[in-house]
Amino acid sequence: MKIADLYIRVDSEEDSDKDLAQRKQEDSLKEYCINNDIEIRYIIYEDYSAETFERPAWAKLLSILRKKRKQSDMILFTHWDKFSRNMANAYQMITTLQRLGVRPYAIVQDNYIAELGATAKLKL
Repeated sequence: MKIADLYIRVDSEEDSDKDLAQRKQEDSLKEYCINNDIEIRYIIYEDYSAETFERPAWAKLLSILRKKRKQSDMILFTHWDKFSRNMANAYQMITTLQRLGVRPYAIVQDNYIAELGATAKLKL
């Protein structure tokens, strides 16, 4: 069975109903895990912009991944723009995660990084 950390991010400046936005993401991610036989390790909630990875909850997750290698196979989020809105930063973070043996994956945009630039709202 695969093990995943769920990453739920809202930007309070963009999402007028933060609680509802978080709940919808969490429900979608949990349903995806049930349907794909994926065990949930942690659920991470973030209320910061995705312009950079300088986000408190992300930093905590990354620290856990570094300390507890091989305990999570993937980080799941609903859309690529929940992960990052900056393509250069996204590629760097994906490389970091891959070195840790973790795959980032957007469940709604059923794709991997090869399609990232064409499907997500990212900026260079």
